[in-house]
Amino acid sequence: MVVEPHDKKRSRKWLQEHLWSDRASEQAQGSLRTTLAEIRRAFGDVEFLLSDRGNIWIKPTLHVTTDLSIPNSTREFLEGLNIEDPAFMAWLKEMRARYGLPSIGSPIETPRISRILLHSGAAENSSSKHNAQIIGDQIGTMISDFIAGSSKTNNPDHADLIIECSVNEGVDGSSIYAKVIDTKTDELIHFAHTTCTNIFTWLNTPGEMAKFCWDIADVAMDETYSQNKDRNEVARRLSYSQEAMSHVLSFDSDRMHKGLLLLERASSELKSGLFLALKAWSITSMIIEDAIPETKEVHEQVIELLHLAAELSPHDPMIMSLSASAYLALSKNQAEAGRMATKVLKRSPNNLIALQASSASLAAIGRNDLAYQQSNRAKAIAQSTKFEARCHLHHALLCLKLGKIDEASASAKSASANTNYRAPRRQLLALSALSKNYLECTHLVNELIEIEKDFRLDKFIFDEEYHTHTLRQTGILEKSSPFLNEIITAARLRPNIPRS
Repeated sequence: MVVEPHDKKRSRKWLQEHLWSDRASEQAQGSLRTTLAEIRRAFGDVEFLLSDRGNIWIKPTLHVTTDLSIPNSTREFLEGLNIEDPAFMAWLKEMRARYGLPSIGSPIETPRISRILLHSGAAENSSSKHNAQIIGDQIGTMISDFIAGSSKTNNPDHADLIIECSVNEGVDGSSIYAKVIDTKTDELIHFAHTTCTNIFTWLNTPGEMAKFCWDIADVAMDETYSQNKDRNEVARRLSYSQEAMSHVLSFDSDRMHKGLLLLERASSELKSGLFLALKAWSITSMIIEDAIPETKEVHEQVIELLHLAAELSPHDPMIMSLSASAYLALSKNQAEAGRMATKVLKRSPNNLIALQASSASLAAIGRNDLAYQQSNRAKAIAQSTKFEARCHLHHALLCLKLGKIDEASASAKSASANTNYRAPRRQLLALSALSKNYLECTHLVNELIEIEKDFRLDKFIFDEEYHTHTLRQTGILEKSSPFLNEIITAARLRPNIPRS
């Protein structure tokens, strides 16, 4: 596009209008900057593309040859290139007509992925079909959110997965049953049941029904892809999202990078915004864990991924949840992130990622009581799922801001249990120093050194770029620093604590 004019120059505005015509000006500018950075990285030290604030051009001293300069060329102008932008396709059609090359009638569509259909309903033997349907719909929504290209159907004969629930009410209370069936293999993927004294109270108690539904959905998704990964499309798509999230939520740097590679593979195989949004969300998690450096370019990459995800799968609830969470992690578009999370929660009040995003956005505007309620709800629902540690970390950070020190410490301990999660250990280190707990501090320092090879207490205390922002903002790090400085100078810890 830059080479085609006689002076081999295009204005930034022209490129933005022809490559990202459906985006707002600021978004298009960001997309162009990201694209230029990627091109320059790809060519390394070879300088050929120059730019200023207004234009982009080819280095004048370079001799550039294209198919347009080859006599009787039969190659198509920009052969094989497909960019789904109406302005670009209109320009491409004009150029092919101008140069006497084969024209096009309409943009070439990359095949979209086929739909995966889920049906949720009440079992025939259910004495309370309405309540059974409510439970089944919640489970179905939770599973559907993590399957790329999925939707619900009222016809069980057309479904790939069936969620069947029953509620049987008796004198002493109600029995609740739920099962997930793979219709392609006719296998019972998962079955669970519980009891309650009063079904109406159970349905309306924050956390109780949600916890039951999440437990079923989480296990059913893992079981679906682990049992049938090579046998059906539902399992294949779940294997991407669930394996990638398991890697990212392990908080192990190598596994987190493995999760990113898996999402890149999924994006190349399946045209769905879900995997792009998951990748953006994963990157923000990796920034916190120092698995990826936090730079301007990385921020731009995350935002670009979120824009592309929204374009591919507009109004998708899980993509909106992941986007809200990622924007808040980067302190970008916080008001819009809050609105997205609120919109998702109206449809799915137990979406864990939306609950966390909603809590963070509410805390950002000072609505602390409601932020605390949302975080508590997410923490209760996530118990024993792969999201448990992340929900506990969010709750610990929020409690630090609210001055609930004991609760923050309890949540941080839960977040660090059975994981290499360094973020909650940083909080616990400061809190342990605050209470002058020498043994706990030395234990946490040694754990952090094991996880983070270049960890040093002086960096923890004094480096403002280190990920202790909440501890600094709340004044906890300042209050705990005197005791931490004593530990630095204490010869008893040598050689476990690297010297400043």
